Amino acid sequence: MNQHFEHNHQYFSQQQAGVEDNSTQTKDREQNQGEAIAIIGMACRFPGANDYEQFWLNLEAGVNSITEIPPQRWDVNKYYSPHPQERNKTISKWAGLIQDSDQFDAQFFAISPREAKTLDPQQRLMLELSWSCLEDAGYSPSQLSGSQVGVFIGACNYDSVLLLNQNQENIEGHSGTGSWGCMIANRISYFLNFRGLSVSVDTACSSSLVALHLGVNALKNSECDVVLVGGISVFNTPTVFIQMSQLGMLSPTGQCQTFDQDADGYVRGEGAGIILLKPLAKAIKDQDHIYAVIKGSAVNHGGKSRTLSSPNIYAQAQVVRAAYTNANVAPNTVSYIEVHGTGTPLGDPIEINALKRGFRQLHQQYKLPESAKPYCGLGTVKTNIGHSEGAAGIAGLIKVLLAMKHKKLPKILNFKQLNPRIELEDSPFYIVDENQEWQLLKAESEEIIPRRAGISSFGVGGVNAHVVLEEAPNPEIQKAEIEEHYEHILTLSAKNEKALEELVKKYQGYLQSNQEESIADICFTANTGRTHFEKRCFFVAESNVELQKQLQTFVKINPRNGQKTGKGEKPKIAFLFTGEISDFVNIGWQLYQTLPTFRKTLEQCEEVLQPYLEIPLLEILYPTVETLYPTSLLAVFAIEYALAQLWQSWGIKPDGVMGYGVGKYVAATVAGVFSLEAGLKLMATTERLMQQFPSGAEISPNLDSPNRKHQLGELQTVAQEITYNQPGIPIISNITGQQETDKIATPEYWLNDFWQPVHFSTGIQTLHRAGYQLFLEIGVSPIQPENVEVWLPTLSLLKDDWRQMLLNLGQLYVKGVNVDWSGFYRDYPCHKVALPTYPFQRQYYWLESSENEQPKDVKNNASQIVEFLNQIDINSLAQDFNIDEQLTEPEKKLLPKLLNILINRYQNGYQSSEQNTGIFQQLDKTPERERFQLTVDYLQGVVAQLLGLNPSQIPDLQLGFFDLGLDYSMMLELGDLLQKSFGCSVTVTTLSEHFNIQKLAQYLIESVFRIERYNETETTNSTVVKDEIESLTVEAIANAIQEEAIAIAINEELKEIQLILNQEI
Repeated sequence: MNQHFEHNHQYFSQQQAGVEDNSTQTKDREQNQGEAIAIIGMACRFPGANDYEQFWLNLEAGVNSITEIPPQRWDVNKYYSPHPQERNKTISKWAGLIQDSDQFDAQFFAISPREAKTLDPQQRLMLELSWSCLEDAGYSPSQLSGSQVGVFIGACNYDSVLLLNQNQENIEGHSGTGSWGCMIANRISYFLNFRGLSVSVDTACSSSLVALHLGVNALKNSECDVVLVGGISVFNTPTVFIQMSQLGMLSPTGQCQTFDQDADGYVRGEGAGIILLKPLAKAIKDQDHIYAVIKGSAVNHGGKSRTLSSPNIYAQAQVVRAAYTNANVAPNTVSYIEVHGTGTPLGDPIEINALKRGFRQLHQQYKLPESAKPYCGLGTVKTNIGHSEGAAGIAGLIKVLLAMKHKKLPKILNFKQLNPRIELEDSPFYIVDENQEWQLLKAESEEIIPRRAGISSFGVGGVNAHVVLEEAPNPEIQKAEIEEHYEHILTLSAKNEKALEELVKKYQGYLQSNQEESIADICFTANTGRTHFEKRCFFVAESNVELQKQLQTFVKINPRNGQKTGKGEKPKIAFLFTGEISDFVNIGWQLYQTLPTFRKTLEQCEEVLQPYLEIPLLEILYPTVETLYPTSLLAVFAIEYALAQLWQSWGIKPDGVMGYGVGKYVAATVAGVFSLEAGLKLMATTERLMQQFPSGAEISPNLDSPNRKHQLGELQTVAQEITYNQPGIPIISNITGQQETDKIATPEYWLNDFWQPVHFSTGIQTLHRAGYQLFLEIGVSPIQPENVEVWLPTLSLLKDDWRQMLLNLGQLYVKGVNVDWSGFYRDYPCHKVALPTYPFQRQYYWLESSENEQPKDVKNNASQIVEFLNQIDINSLAQDFNIDEQLTEPEKKLLPKLLNILINRYQNGYQSSEQNTGIFQQLDKTPERERFQLTVDYLQGVVAQLLGLNPSQIPDLQLGFFDLGLDYSMMLELGDLLQKSFGCSVTVTTLSEHFNIQKLAQYLIESVFRIERYNETETTNSTVVKDEIESLTVEAIANAIQEEAIAIAINEELKEIQLILNQEI
């Protein structure tokens, strides 16, 4: 590459007619920034790599990830033949295969095991990668929920359709939604609640780059705010192998030998990749981590070529020229192209000639002389992982993103001698046959030109696509000086303990490999850019090294200490404002220096208190000279109020408050009884009256004394000037220990309050009984009452203020409190960085042919088996066995007994399976107090069976049916089963109204025993009805049941239609 670079430097110094000078480039870049699109997140799974870090290591090391197809996929020997024309055989038995495509974290995505088994692995894989991509970009998927996020996924592999529908006798709804191509994109939008356009794109091998083109245009046309773009290809059957083999596409040697003289076709590869796009200007404003910038793209079709699948050189040249024209990028500034490069003997030369033609036209367009020496490298990822078809374009693009990140060009594999049909002399191009540094090009003005690259994808049906990338703006431009706190808090969470442990390990490894990364940016991204699940842990550290040690300790000593927050229920928090007055010079000084919210609140208090204090508040709190001012209640008030405001700015809001002494005035202010100005005025008057007495003396309790009357008169005047409101949250009285009444919003309440005795412990007991679990003490001198489980003093004499605040915040977090992390970081411009993503807990779910599925009506089959066995003469059957099998005498004697045991087991098994249908009779015999639990147990078993759960998994009582993973078809099944079992109407509407097992159980009990009471009143007619039923034929009974079911269904539909009409009216 050095010789190429040396020539290029001379070339760009002498001829720069088509490249702008420094000032012009800067101006144009600013103008075009609104049109450029930033890539801010990515995730992928490719052969030999479960993430993009491993993918890059493989590319850099020149790893060839092609293997022979294992028997777990299909019997290769059954379908393989080295003879290309042999019918129903494939010439290729090799592929690039991703790992664990048969596994999926169904529970994470609220998909039942039953549905997961009929879900195309392409859908499953893209769900996981979409989540990972958003996290990689530093965004919690919940942050984007409900917004205009578009999803564009390229996919052209429909093996799952072939596999799931082999047996036309066993078709169910899940095999449709699980295999339809549109659902690959649509399921992502559904699960993440994205409202932008959601499209699965199929243009064969160019699908993912066409998807990117559509996504970019959706952003530029303001149809979407953010866009997910990706591609996917997973194999489930040998069918397409056979088809492509018959068309002469596949390599009989199992390798992509792109540009080589031995090129003989391509080897198929699996893969999946996805990126997150956002307008560049918005990405920079949002402090996003930017991988690269999409400068432009173009797509077209080859029209009528020699054959349907033949490439068109003119169309390929035109799409290349259009892409750089749209990008406003001169051809001599492009230093790498990731070619389509499938490794076919004729396809490769056509692509090279199209590139040469396109670049020649671009040179003419930009009035540039053609270079006699190469400056633009060529490569393709297909030599590493095979041709991933629907994911081919995104695979090449992610390779380029990684090359830009690492500033290296990885070599092409399987290249020994150039295909004689390819001529690269006198062209801008050379083949990257060795790893090399990706050198920067320079303009005539010596300005560095950013690394630029093109990516090509050409579909077998004629759809061509080309995308132009530019490396991200200089990180120094994105970075900004930020005020570092002394210490930082890192929060991690997962849906279960095992996942949390794995996540901690992933962060530990990340910190080992990224020791120079800002701890502020790491914590900012982890705290603001992740969904916070039930299992949680936190760490407080000053540096990466300290943080890494804490993570290591967590894994070694206490690997599963994440604390459960419950079923999404936010714990109740009480703010407790204390009344101690102590020597607190410089109390909160660290917070005042570093936290604008705290500082601004104290400054606001100081302004309000100017008429009441001879010495400014901030000078009392933080004296500039060694002068100690007397402690003031007003200073205590200001500190406590500022702390409360700080907590609330972080999303820690009280459900109730209590205070004593000066703390009661703060509590009333925080609860909205009066304004800050009114609270400080009332407190200032009270303190001034108290100071009129000698030090240590109590204010006279004698109401008839002249001083007392005068005091009350002054206080009454001030109290009556204040506007009062009923508290917005409960206030617990420090006097009665009970919740305050409406009297707290009257002047009279505040006349005698300060002189009353305190019953603090009684108030704490009241809060406990009311369900308060977390007690956040807000005061200048911490206390620790007895019998309180979680008592968190905001300030501590043993720790610095900021560390104490972070430790408290962490404790609140692991107890289930939802922290407003955007508020926490509001005043600090941290930047997003790429961090470890969620460790999915996958289980085995593989598509199975419908031919191998169990029959739908297992019960009927069991019944037939039992009936058959009942009709058997055991001794005769034993005799038959003696004829067919050579048995010893002892075996002959045991045979009848063994057959009898077999029959009994079948009968018992059938009877146990019949027990579910007898739930009505079981409830009738069960004491009333036990009926609810029996119904719950029954429903849990039924729902578990519908979901396909294993015996150890029990459905949650309170989780909604849809959240458990039931879809509409399952709800229909559940309703039908319950209607038969309980004899009452259970429609989907019923299940929606009684939306979980607990509510449904109560409904069924009430419905059943209303029916039972009604039946008891009809005992006189029971004999007649019985006789009539016995006289009916089986056919008549079946018809009657069917008619009744139809009538019930029609009635329910009419109800739903009426409901809709009422809503519209």
